[in-house]
Amino acid sequence: MPRPTPPRRVAAPRPVAPKPLPSRAWRQTKRLLAESVTIVLSVLIALAVNTWWQGRTDRMRVRQALTAIRDEITANRAALAENRRLNEGIVSGWDSLLARSPSAALPLDRLPRPPELVNEAYATAQTTGVFALMNYRVASEIGRTYNRQDLTTLLTDRMMERFSDPAGVELRLARDEASRMFNMQLRVDSLYMLTSRTLTDRLNRMGGPASAND
Repeated sequence: MPRPTPPRRVAAPRPVAPKPLPSRAWRQTKRLLAESVTIVLSVLIALAVNTWWQGRTDRMRVRQALTAIRDEITANRAALAENRRLNEGIVSGWDSLLARSPSAALPLDRLPRPPELVNEAYATAQTTGVFALMNYRVASEIGRTYNRQDLTTLLTDRMMERFSDPAGVELRLARDEASRMFNMQLRVDSLYMLTSRTLTDRLNRMGGPASAND
């Protein structure tokens, strides 16, 4: 006869020890940690927003300055071309007068006029520190253009000084002097025209015109 199978012993479940409740000090520590993390995150978000807003403000300032500079240079270039056309017409009139009277005196009502070149936008950008926010190459090109504009103005002022007291000056001598000055200024004006046109074309390509990092 087969032997009966002895019954299997079932292990009794182990008693589960109750988890100790967190102490008051630990609860305060967790609360302080949570508050600290919240404060740090708030500060980082505020800094990020401030940096973004400052960058946006700087780009707007640069864009406004470059727009004003572009428009100013374009107007100066047009004024210089018109002034040269006017002065060449005045000197051509001297030739007609010399043909009629070789010993004629310099006419007081027909003297060369200086061009009205301005640099208000450039001076404002310097005063407000906008150039420090620009791309170095753009700022350098602007400075080079206005330096050549100053040279053009200087040569024109010297020519005006030469004819500031025309009484008694023979027209033939004045015509020869004006011809030499015009030839010298033509080279300077041509260089300024080229530089300024290159700059305005660059600003136009940069999108009307550029941002601080272009």
